Amino acid sequence: MELAATQTLLARIYTDSRLRTRFYADPVAVGSEFGLSAATARSLAAVPETDIHEFAKAVRRRRLEATGRLLPCSTKCLGPRFGEAFREYVLGHPLPAECHAWHDAVAFEGFFQSWCQQHPEITPWQREVLRFESERLAFTHRRARLLVRFCLYPGHRTARDIAAGRPPKTVWPLPGLRIFWRWKAGGEMHEHLL
Repeated sequence: MELAATQTLLARIYTDSRLRTRFYADPVAVGSEFGLSAATARSLAAVPETDIHEFAKAVRRRRLEATGRLLPCSTKCLGPRFGEAFREYVLGHPLPAECHAWHDAVAFEGFFQSWCQQHPEITPWQREVLRFESERLAFTHRRARLLVRFCLYPGHRTARDIAAGRPPKTVWPLPGLRIFWRWKAGGEMHEHLL
């Protein structure tokens, strides 16, 4: 029983910086929240905080890399701003247990849209690229058969430039409807832009 609680606490300490700070300030209190004895909590607190912090940084870096692979156009389009926003997202959103990388990427899109309100230099079409990739990713992994979304499409040429790593400075996107569908649950995904 205590082994499972110890593993749960360690996983949370590695991914949740606020909990890590609380734990090192008062390991017995935080340990008791997770069902640990005072002795076990103190022995966990004997691990240097710097070691935990370095491991946590490596976990965050892996999350960023995984999300970047799942959202390649957004990564190219936003450049360093993608990493900056993702670092803020990770600090406030620990990865839940049994969570796949695509869940993280889809949740990041929701955070990113609100993050952009404090960063007006991110253009609406750049936000739209991330929203589109995120919706495609979510539809791919869910069992839904139809999804229709309004979008601001940057145009085929712009999309090719972004995919090639040459995002344009300005874009005049066109309004459209993006349709994702499957003929049967679990079947191949199709998409069309109207």
